[in-house]
Amino acid sequence: MPTIPPRHTLIHLAFMGALFTGCGRGPAPQSATPSTSETTQLPDDIAQQVNSFCGGACHAYPPAETFPRRHWRAEVERGFKFFDQSGLALTPPKLAHVVKYYEEHAPEEYPPASIIESLQPPGAVFDPISHAPPAGGARPMISHINPVKIPRPRMTDPKSVSSEPVTIIACDMFGGRVMALRPTDPAPAWKELAKVPHPAHAEVLDLEATH
Repeated sequence: MPTIPPRHTLIHLAFMGALFTGCGRGPAPQSATPSTSETTQLPDDIAQQVNSFCGGACHAYPPAETFPRRHWRAEVERGFKFFDQSGLALTPPKLAHVVKYYEEHAPEEYPPASIIESLQPPGAVFDPISHAPPAGGARPMISHINPVKIPRPRMTDPKSVSSEPVTIIACDMFGGRVMALRPTDPAPAWKELAKVPHPAHAEVLDLEATH
C-alpha cells in the first residue's frame, strides 16, 4: 500500500447520519398504531406535507411505488420512530395520514419478474475472494466502495497515475472507518485510513491539479 502524498492527494470524506426513513424531532411521538386507513380523511395538502417531511431534512422523497401497498404501514411507523430519535425540530404530519397517503398511491403488488435465461454461457466468470477487515471493531457495514488510482509520493504525471494498480476504498458506516485495499499486492489486506463518524462516501482528490 503506497503512502498517500500529504498535499497532492487527499481523501475527501463525506459524513452523514445513518437515518434511512424520516428525521427530525418535533412534538411527542405519535402512536405506532394509526387509525383505520379507510376512515381517515386526508387534508388537501397531504402530498405537500409528505414530500416536505419524508423528503426534506435527510433524504430524498420515497415515491409510493417504492414498495407494494402491504409494506407501507410498517415503513411509515419505522420512519416515525427514527424521526423521534433524530433530534431535528420538524413538525410531522399525522402518522395515519402518511400511512393512508402511501397506501392509496402504492401498487397493490409488483408483477412477477420476467427472467429470461440465456442460451449462451456467460462471457465472464467471477470467483468470490474474501479479505478480513482490519482488526478491532464490529463487523463492517459498507456504505460505499470506490476503485481508485492513488499516486505514489511525488508522482504528478496523469499517465503515470493512470498506470497505477487499482486501490479499493471502502466506507464502514457502522464502525466509523475508511479503509483501503490493493487487490494486486502479494498479500492483500485492508488498511484503516481514517476513523470518522458514519462515513458515507470517499473520493481521491488532487487539490493542486491544473487540468
